[in-house]
Amino acid sequence: MPLNTLETHFPLAGNLPQGVRFWWGGGQAGPEVRSFDRSEQGQKALADLAAELQVHAITRMRQVHGGKCTFVHMPSDELTDTDACVSTLAGAYGVMTADCLPVVACSSDGQQVGVAHAGWRGLAAGVLASWVDRFSCESQALTVWIGPAICHSCFQVGHDVVSAFEQAPEFENIDIRPHIRPDAFEVGKYRLDLKQLAVAQLRSLGVGCVVVSDLCTMCEHSLHSYRRNATHHRILCGVVKKDPS
Repeated sequence: MPLNTLETHFPLAGNLPQGVRFWWGGGQAGPEVRSFDRSEQGQKALADLAAELQVHAITRMRQVHGGKCTFVHMPSDELTDTDACVSTLAGAYGVMTADCLPVVACSSDGQQVGVAHAGWRGLAAGVLASWVDRFSCESQALTVWIGPAICHSCFQVGHDVVSAFEQAPEFENIDIRPHIRPDAFEVGKYRLDLKQLAVAQLRSLGVGCVVVSDLCTMCEHSLHSYRRNATHHRILCGVVKKDPS
């Protein structure tokens, strides 16, 4: 069945705590585009999604490819200069991507939820470690979903990226070799498995359940990919938490 990127998808449906849903949307089907960028069109798509999720607004982040995580104490439409957030508040929280990793989580009791944005810079900078640390529950009590992102076959990088992971303190005790391979066709280049590097780090942090989408933003032409065509369009992945009442 063809992927319908114009509708909202709900991964892990039936496997999450009551009142919590993970979701994602965004892409292109023929001339129709659904994008959650900061354009007027993107703002309308965001408002329509909020209505679909039955929330007042969706909290997004001004992502900067860094390692900072923000704890959300009060409702906010936007968090500045951060790449991850955690909250106990009811509402919806989203992360914009177009190749980078969108990472979504909730605690086993459904009381805490969060999202993170992890490109290679943020991942090497320890954004996932900072994020997991902000949850007050044990890391083994977290369910984490990694959404559509660029796959290892499509993600060619230079030695500077490899060095960043080799020197990253958060990866000091993680064997990165299975996830960074020399490019078979171009000397001095590598193929990097961003998804599995994230899984390896989450496992090292003690996260109990990690589920990874097999969708590649670059392989799947109906998804938005910056590497493929420098698009300004964005996918939005996230979590919605409802009040028990």
